[in-house]
Amino acid sequence: MIILNKYIKYLSDKTKNEPFVDRLKIKFRPLIFPIELLLSYIDKNDVIFDIGCGSGQFALLAVYFKKIKKIYGVEISDALIKNANDLFKKHTIDVAYNFTKFNGKELPKNINLCNKIFLNDVLHHIPQKNQILFLKEIFNNIDENAIFILKDIDASSLLVYFNKLHDIVFAGEVGNELKFTEAIRILKEIGFKIIDTDKRNIAVYPHYTIVCKK
Repeated sequence: MIILNKYIKYLSDKTKNEPFVDRLKIKFRPLIFPIELLLSYIDKNDVIFDIGCGSGQFALLAVYFKKIKKIYGVEISDALIKNANDLFKKHTIDVAYNFTKFNGKELPKNINLCNKIFLNDVLHHIPQKNQILFLKEIFNNIDENAIFILKDIDASSLLVYFNKLHDIVFAGEVGNELKFTEAIRILKEIGFKIIDTDKRNIAVYPHYTIVCKK
């Protein structure tokens, strides 16, 4: 809890411009999200790309706690992109950053300049018929030496229904979660090599993390 408190404390004064519900989601996400694990995959010399960057809170934690100097990302919401860029403008110094709108089809070319690519709790928001195509888009556009980290919710656990309820309340949709084993299979079929995995329940949320490369 002490470790989580430092993330919550850091985020507490960084979310004052967001609506009340968004502030709660950002501030307290470390309580239900494996932030310590994901940050452990980052070194200070990494160049990060955050797919589905939201309001930029994960990116900001990476900059502050891992001291990285370059980070980019995409999001489908104009409001969230503005939040992320405003957050970095206000709270970072000497950091190269740029958060842009995803057109729903093609990832920006600067993803190829990044060596760590994160997809955190985004895949289950993509329609099931498009999930494999989206993962292929990532595979085809990242550098051959880049590391891809997929973090999502495990459909093989009964706890997945808590996440479905979460998404209905906060996102107004029902998620399309994959089973951990199915995600592994799909990634391998696309061509990814699995180099590390993690499964853990945090509160009532069943998480899996898959680290891979071309």
